[in-house]
Amino acid sequence: MGRRLFHLFGTSFFPLLSLFISREVLLWAVMGTTAGFLLFEGVRLVLPRVNRWFFSSFGALLRGEEVGRPTGASYVLISTLIVFLIFDERIAAISLLFLAIGDPMAGLVGGTLGRIRFFGKSLGGSMAAFLACLGIGFPIANALGIHLPVVLAGALSASVVEFLPLPVNDNLTVPILSVTAMFLVGLLF
Repeated sequence: MGRRLFHLFGTSFFPLLSLFISREVLLWAVMGTTAGFLLFEGVRLVLPRVNRWFFSSFGALLRGEEVGRPTGASYVLISTLIVFLIFDERIAAISLLFLAIGDPMAGLVGGTLGRIRFFGKSLGGSMAAFLACLGIGFPIANALGIHLPVVLAGALSASVVEFLPLPVNDNLTVPILSVTAMFLVGLLF
């Protein structure tokens, strides 16, 4: 549960911050944080002593397979940088909130109620992710003046990407593909 809460709050930080600071300051903050964390990840993966310290200190927030490879946080930061660099910050923020809320919801519901499974993923978990994405996306879209079909396309995209067994970490694919879907649908409105 601690890992899911960390994912929720950590992934929500920059999207929420984007509501209060300028785009330029946000981009510098995201670039600096991403560069610093990726540098640390590189050191951690090269120096076993640093890696052991990291896992002894933060192991409860990490997956076991992350011992010898980049953590999910690296992918979150990279996707955060990409979506804020390329897209309007409003839909970029929403795509990251889809990851922050939808992904843990899929795991929580899928792990407890997920009876129907495909690709090792629960259909119920993906439905929960979709509803969670709509639940966070619609009020924000309404407040920011974004058309609801744009958010619907992003929520559907985020849920499908979370469900599929893609070879790339979903912390990278969910925001990038959902913001792309929102951008494309937004061209129609």
